[in-house]
Amino acid sequence: MYHCSSGKDNFNEVEPSAIDFDWTLPIGTVLGSFNLFPLAENTVLTKASEVNFISDNSIVTLVGLKNEVRVSPYRFISTFECVNDIIDGKNITLSYCPLTQSAVGWYTNFKDETLILRSSGYLHHDNLIAYDEKSETYWSQMLSKSVKGKYENEALPTFNVIETTWSMVSQYFPDAMILPKLKKSFLHLVLVLVYSQKQVC
Repeated sequence: MYHCSSGKDNFNEVEPSAIDFDWTLPIGTVLGSFNLFPLAENTVLTKASEVNFISDNSIVTLVGLKNEVRVSPYRFISTFECVNDIIDGKNITLSYCPLTQSAVGWYTNFKDETLILRSSGYLHHDNLIAYDEKSETYWSQMLSKSVKGKYENEALPTFNVIETTWSMVSQYFPDAMILPKLKKSFLHLVLVLVYSQKQVC
């Protein structure tokens, strides 16, 4: 399966807008189909010092912007792959591709718009491609730029994401706020389970 997550059931493909844009990527480098991952909903942050359900060797991302530090365990965000948030007054997206085990932090205020990125179901060299529904644009995590849509070849600014263990966080960042398990609707869960091996470019 050419997807960042695993699944067994097959459903009809969900097509994006009737407006069609050509990929800017080389032929043969895009796999998958348009199957939006769920949005992270009802996020409630918890102080790291109050968390006792994460093992010390669990891998997490650590994001620090001025006065705020956020922690996101990979095993919690892998269902969504993209988590949209506001840190220090800035709109950001943390994206994580389980297949390549890579994470990127994006600033998502762009050209007077606020992008809301979701994993699209497409992959570029096995790495996730995110999608913003309002602008109908696709963004490569690997390249940190738009690869399809009206913003094609334009880059989103990124910020540093530190990969570490929960043991390090609990020891040195007890006041960090952790993104815990998130809720999703049943309909969105169904969309996550839609997969394809079709080569699209």
